[in-house]
Formats: sequence, structure tokens, C-alpha cells
Amino acid sequence: KTIVTAKKTPVRFSQKVTVELTLHNVTSMDTIIRLSGYFKTIKTLDLQYTENHHPSFNGVSLIHDASDLCADHAEKPSLFPQLEDLRLTYTQHLGHENILKLLLNPPQSMKRLQIEPWMMPWFAQNMDLSQIKYLTIDLDDDDDTPIPWDMLSSPNLEWIDLNAQPLLSVNHSTNEHLRWEQVYFLSCSILEDIHEETIRSLTQLRSLTLNNVLNGDYQTIKALHRQNPHLVEVRLYSGLNNDQCNRFEKIFPDNVSVYIDSSWGENGEDTADRPRPSRQADQDFSVDCDTVDDAMLPVDITQYFTALYGAPAVRPSSYRLGIFQQVSFEEGHFQLSARPNKPFTILNEEYWQDQYWDDIADILGNNPSESNTRHYYQGRQIFYDVAQDWQPIASLTPSDRIISWSTCPQQAVDIAYCENDNLFYIRMQEGSASFELQFELFHPTQQPNLPVQLQTSINFFRQFKSGESGVRANMSLTEAFQCILQRKVGACRHRAIVFFLVLIHRGCPMNRIRIVANDIHMYVELANNNREWFRCDLGGFPTVMNIVVPKRPLSPANDDSSDSESMTPSPIQAYTPMEHAISDAFDARLMSTNQGITQEVYGTLGAYIADVFASLSLKQRLDLKQDLHFSFITSLKDHAAQAQRPFFYVHEPDALITSRPFIVHNPINNTGQRKNGPGGPLHDFLTTSPKGILVVNYTTFTEEDFARWHGLLAECRKTDGTYVPEDMLLIGLFDTAAQVNPDPNDFEHLFHTIRAVPHGLIQPMVRPPITNARPRFPLQTTTSHTHINLCHSLSWRHSLVDHWGLDRQTLRFEQSMLSRAFNDTGLIEIQNPPDDEGFWRHMMLHHAEHLTSNRFIFTEGYHWAWPFEKIAQMAFLDPDACVLNPTLLPQYFSRYQLDVDGERLFKAAGHLMVDTPAPLSIYITRELSEDQWGQFHEAYQMHAPQRRLLFSCAKDVELPAHLMDLGFGESKAYLTFSHTQLIQTNDRDFAQLQV
Repeated sequence: KTIVTAKKTPVRFSQKVTVELTLHNVTSMDTIIRLSGYFKTIKTLDLQYTENHHPSFNGVSLIHDASDLCADHAEKPSLFPQLEDLRLTYTQHLGHENILKLLLNPPQSMKRLQIEPWMMPWFAQNMDLSQIKYLTIDLDDDDDTPIPWDMLSSPNLEWIDLNAQPLLSVNHSTNEHLRWEQVYFLSCSILEDIHEETIRSLTQLRSLTLNNVLNGDYQTIKALHRQNPHLVEVRLYSGLNNDQCNRFEKIFPDNVSVYIDSSWGENGEDTADRPRPSRQADQDFSVDCDTVDDAMLPVDITQYFTALYGAPAVRPSSYRLGIFQQVSFEEGHFQLSARPNKPFTILNEEYWQDQYWDDIADILGNNPSESNTRHYYQGRQIFYDVAQDWQPIASLTPSDRIISWSTCPQQAVDIAYCENDNLFYIRMQEGSASFELQFELFHPTQQPNLPVQLQTSINFFRQFKSGESGVRANMSLTEAFQCILQRKVGACRHRAIVFFLVLIHRGCPMNRIRIVANDIHMYVELANNNREWFRCDLGGFPTVMNIVVPKRPLSPANDDSSDSESMTPSPIQAYTPMEHAISDAFDARLMSTNQGITQEVYGTLGAYIADVFASLSLKQRLDLKQDLHFSFITSLKDHAAQAQRPFFYVHEPDALITSRPFIVHNPINNTGQRKNGPGGPLHDFLTTSPKGILVVNYTTFTEEDFARWHGLLAECRKTDGTYVPEDMLLIGLFDTAAQVNPDPNDFEHLFHTIRAVPHGLIQPMVRPPITNARPRFPLQTTTSHTHINLCHSLSWRHSLVDHWGLDRQTLRFEQSMLSRAFNDTGLIEIQNPPDDEGFWRHMMLHHAEHLTSNRFIFTEGYHWAWPFEKIAQMAFLDPDACVLNPTLLPQYFSRYQLDVDGERLFKAAGHLMVDTPAPLSIYITRELSEDQWGQFHEAYQMHAPQRRLLFSCAKDVELPAHLMDLGFGESKAYLTFSHTQLIQTNDRDFAQLQV
């Protein structure tokens, strides 16, 4: 790269290969021709002229000069045959297309173009603009020259910077609108100039700048944000008032940086909100001697790291932001220094030489911990006013390694690793800027464990309490730390300093111990002779932390940018891989780039789900096989719980109804109150969980259901009149392989993202095995083993799901048998489960954790255990006998009756449930199936095992074998006689049969 200030004096060059040439204050075209002979390899030409430097300049002579030169060079080859990037700025006074002919003879295919308005017609007529990727047009505020259609119609456009220039996004000769599917940076005047279809094509937009925003642009900008999940940066220049600015800013979530220039001070900055410069690598730190725990207000702590791929979350108190290796005492304060009297350097290997401590080997050992598995984390850190001085990057452990990184906005930075303190550092290659660093790091899952001897010392410091330290300003360092040590007082900062000084006094080398600080905590790291670091957390005073996710601030654009490359920013790249050996295929995937997006290759299902949750797309369609749905939904639910995000699953279309009446539970008296809609579980979820996750199983939808619930996928999402929060993630599950109506592809335009779930990562959830039931008597619930016999009944929900019961005019909440069983810790045996898809779906969705932990046992079969002395057969029909048949069987368990007034229903105990010692006479009028007898037998054993039962049967009714084995014979209750017979029965079906 060569930067030349052109003068009339000859310039000589010894450099043979130059790829970028910048010429300032060009006053003669002969200078360009003379220099071009030295630079045949130039790919980037930046031609600039600042008129203020030459007030007496006569532009006409230069134009004539250019005309003559063009005539002389008309037949000669191009001055810059490899030119791909042309930047012509501050050249409006040249004002002649001969200059362009001279530079581009013959016309070439540019990839990057930065020109002024007067050049646009010539480029549109003479240049092939189909390969243009980056287009910048420098304009004056009062320039309203329209931009030619051909300059904006390149299919490869990615960067469009038009300043305040109006543009025509519709070719009126063909009625064709511009399509900018690849554009990720757009800067223009107002959105009203852009056709609606052009705005819809901006699906990859990441950075948006509007130079003349009006209050009426609110809905347009809001719609633009919703259809652009990749948007990370917005700049709005306007005359909006503060309320309007706040309204615009609320459009965007926290992960989008918003800058609105409306009410800034005279110098172009708001001094009240101006951020402080980032901490330098060698910056000292002062610690007071106040060891009293005063009641403090909650402290706002920035969250730098987010766990990836199932890694455990980390608290901000564990961050590594500053490393200090020497302590002094001045005027009543401890002064912590990074590297006193030494300039900061990277990779200082001498630091580790010839400094060993025998006690370290005795205490910490020499064998390093090894681990083949890793934890991955994503980091976000804001840097302010970064220049050429190194600044530390936050980390989690000394063994961290950054595997990929990016800056936003993109900056030319250097990142290096320092072995002295095991931190990564960053600096600008030139100039200064504020930006956000996004990076991904890993460290081994197996961290060194503290030896017992060291843990004993740490426990001593953990016992420090609040109290006066007795430290005076005129004390020496030794006297100050001994005061704190003897009184055993101090917060984390005092404990870390004293622990550090104690080990130093014991002879620990400086390169084996250091103090680590972050925004809320201090602790000590101690290394053995193998450079393996142990974290010594000495505790501290309790502090209330408010965890704050960083929102990237953007400072106003600098008007004086003639000497800076920020006027032609480089395209944003998603990740820049660090130069280190790739250890495995997983690292190779993380280090690869594909148009700014990491390749979608996942090692685990947790990694895939973490990517789904982290995506900025709020309407995602996931395609997977139907038989994998329940297993995948369970994984989604588990990862949502780990991420502390509310989760709601909709299996059927009717579950989206929120307007129907619902019941409000009063936990005090266990009653319910009926309320008119909207309400219910889904309504509560939508109104109380703005950043929740809503999963809808669209495989159960028909074409009519899609039409009915189309609003769920509309621009302003809502279901049955209840609005879906703007930040809520909606996941639609589809089975593209199934032959269903409608076709899922008919609705792909309604989703922001469509992706296929990697089937190989999902373990299908299969039904657990069903074994033969074991004998038990009596059949009662115990604290170690709970039995629930469903008897293959389709009314299994009554036993497994909490429900409501009617008690006159009051709804009573009734807890199911399964809910009561969960109060114990023993096994739960489900006997004779129904062969019903709904039953198994319920178990997989709501009790997957118990299924996978084998807490459930499923058995099949009945073991009849009638007490012989309690069961008998009646010879004649009892007029008060209760009829038993399939229709009246439920009345033996519970029954609804009218009260005395005959106006209200109440739930009464069934025939078997009545607490009375009197025998129960039962008249069997029709045969019961084995499962129905199982229900009767289960209820009898559970609720009335001591009650006497007297059976009699109608004619042609056969008793089951387990009752016949009790010695039952032929019943006399139905014998006929030769005279008139009176049939006494309270079963109309039997009476009709006898007649």
C-alpha cells in the first residue's frame, strides 16, 4: 500500500509491487500517467483532491491537459490493467469525462466503485456494472441528481452507500423494481423513495442508515426490521424529538445497535452519555482499605458470555478482565499494577524462565489435567476509543482459546495471545474507533481441582468478616496487609491482596501468582511448575447484581474523514479465524466461513437447538420426520429450561383458542371461578412471556386450519385476538415427507427461516417396554412404590391429569393419582396402559424426564385377590340391590346427584366409596369385560377392602372365572314359575329383556 502526496517534483519509487495507491491533492493528470508506469499491479486506486489546499487552482487547464493526454493515450493499453477498486473523491472541480477515459481505457469491470454524481452518466453508459459489489456515491446535501437504474441493478450488490441521494428503484420503461437480495449495508436518504418490493427483497440487511427520517416512516422501518432477522445496526439522522426517538428505538431488540442523531450538542456529541475509554493493558488499579460491608444498592454487571451447545452458564463474578502481578501501598490505598516498570509485550517467553518454587510442586503437583471435551461460549464485548495500545479481551479461564471473531462495525484490528497472563488482547492497526467484538472461545471441561492443603488456606480467608481494618495512610505495605490479616476483615479485593502478599512473602515467584479482577469480584490464580493455573476464590461480601446484556453504542460519524478509511468501510465478515492448529473436525467447522455465516454442521442436537434459539429470525420453520417430533419437542423444552426461556407447545389447532371462557384457580380453598375470555394457559403465556418460545405442530393442521390461524404468521402476529409479543420465537414443525394437505411449501413465504432438522442427531422416543404385572395384595399405594391401574380405559386422563369437579355451584380442583404419586420419590407402576396414541403422546410430552430416568414401570395383566370371607352370592334378589352393568359401572366410583331442591348438582360418593359397614348388594344384569371388572376390583381394593359384597346375577349372565372360583353357583334370583310372575328390577334394560 502506497500513499503519495503528488507534487510537481519528480517522485522515485523502489517498491516493485503495489496493490493499493492513494493520491492526495492531485493537480496534474501527468502525475497520474507518470506514476502509473510504476504500478502495473494496482488493484485499488484512490484519487483525492482537497480544493482548500490550492485556492488559486484553475480547473480548466487541468481539463485541457486531460483532453490532450487522452488523445495521446487513446490507442495505448490501460494505465491500470488490474484495477478492481476505484475511488474518486473530492474531484468535482475536474468535471470532465476525459479523466475517466484516461483512467479506464478500455472500460473495465469494477467490483468496488466510489464516485461523485457528475460521473454517474458516463459509468452507466460505458462501464459493465454487473459485477459491482460495493457502490458509494459521495454527494452534497443539495444535490438531487437521480441515480441511473443500471448502477443499482447489479445482482451482486452487497454495499450501497448513497448518502442523501434520491434513487429510483423502479425502471419505468419496464416497470421492473430493484431486487437487493445480497445487500447487507444500505445508506440512503428516505425510505419513501424505495419501492415496496425492493424493501421486501432486503432479506440479508445487517446495517441500515437513513439520513432524513420522518415520523411517518415508523411503520415502514418497523416492517423492514421484522423481515430482516440479520439486522444488527441502525443509524437514523433526523429532526425527531426525544419522544419520537424513543418510539423508533423501541422497534429494535437489545441485540440491534440503534443510533439516532437528533438532539446532540453543538460539538456533535452528548457528553453526559459519552462512554469512557476502554481499559488499557498496563493500566493500574487502586483499592481502598474500607473493609466494612455497607448496605449497597444493586450493581449493574455486563454479561459478556453466553453458553453454547449445552455448556454450563457462568456468573459474571468468574470473568477475567484484568490481571495484576504487583501490589504497593500509597496514601492509604493498595495500588495494583499489571507489569510495573515494564512495557506491555505479547508472548514474553522469558517471563517463564528459571522461576520455580518447590512448595508449588508439593502443594499443587506437576501433573496437568487433561480433557478431550470442551465447553464453548460466545462473547460480546464493547471497546471504546481503541487505538494502537493493547486492550484485554474478557475470558473465563486461563486455558481459554478464541477460535473465531468479528468486529461490528468492521475494523482493521490485531488480536494476539499473551502467555504472561493468559489473556487475548486487541488493538487497532491504525487510527482509533469504537466497536463491538464478537468472538467464540472454548476451554477444556476438566478444570484443575484444588488440593486439600490449598483449600484449607482458602477456607481461612473465606472466614473474613466485615469490620474496621485499622489501616492508616502512613503505614507500609507490610503493616497494612498484616492489619487486615490479623483482624480477619475485608471484602474480596482485600482478601485477594492479602492472600497474594502472604504467598509472595513465603517465596512464591511473581510468575506463579496473580490477582484477577472483574467488575464485581477479585480472586487469585496460582500456577504449578507445568503452567497449570488454579483458581483460588476467597469469597467476599454479598452483592446484588443486575445482569445487563450489552447493547452496542455507536458514536456519531466523524465529519473530518478525509484522512481515514472509514469513508469506504470494508464489508462485514462474520468470523475471522485465529491462526492456530485445527485440532478436530468441530474446530474446522467453527473456523470456516461462508458468506459471513458459519456452516450448518452440528455435532450434537444441543448445538443445533442453541443455534435455533440464538437466531435473530423470530419465525422459523423446522422440517423433520413425524416419528421424531416428540423426541425433538422434549429436547426443545429441556434446552428452553436451561436457557431460562418460557416454553409453550401447541399440538392441535384448537389449542390456539384464547377467547373462550376459562377457569381461574384459587389455591387457598382449591376452588375455581369461571371467567369469560380471553384467557387460559396460552393467553397467559403470550401476555407474560415476551421472550418465550412458542412451538406449533403444523402437521395436525388442515387447509382450513391454516386459513383460520393465518394471523399467527402474519406481519403483526396474533392468535384468536391475542397478540404475540414481537420478541417471541415462533417455531413451526412440519413433516415435508408426509403426504399431507396442505403442502408445507405453500406457506414457506410466511416464515423468516426454513431449515431441516438433522435427523441423525435425534434419538427417536419409543414406547417403554410393558412387562407382566406381579401379584400384590392388598393393592395399596406405598411410599416406595405407587400403583396406578388404568385398565386400558380411554378415560385415563382422570387418573393422570388434574381436573375440575362440580360441587353444586362450585368448581373443585381435584388432584390426580399421578400428581399425588409425584410427591413421593419411589417408582410409579402404570398397570394396563391404554393402547391410545393420545396417552403415549401425553406421557412423552409431559413426563419425558421420568420416562428417561426409568421412574415409570409399565405392566400388563390382572391379579384377582377377592377376600373369600367378604364375597358371597345371594340366593334371591334384594329389592335394594344396586344394579351393575357396563352402563352403570361409573356410579360405583362417583356419581352426580341433585340436591334437595332439585336445582343443583353435587358430586356424591359412589356405591363402593360410601363409608359404611353395611353390606353392598349388587345385581349384575349384563356381563362386564375383563377391564371393567378390573376397574371394579381396583376400586374395591383401594377404598373398601373390608366391606362385604353380595352378588346376584340375571339370567344368562355369566360371572368371570375369578368369581366362579369363589364357589358361586347358579343364581336363583331369576328362576321362573308356572304362575304369574312379578319381575322386580330397577334396570329398565333387563326388564325389557325379560318381558
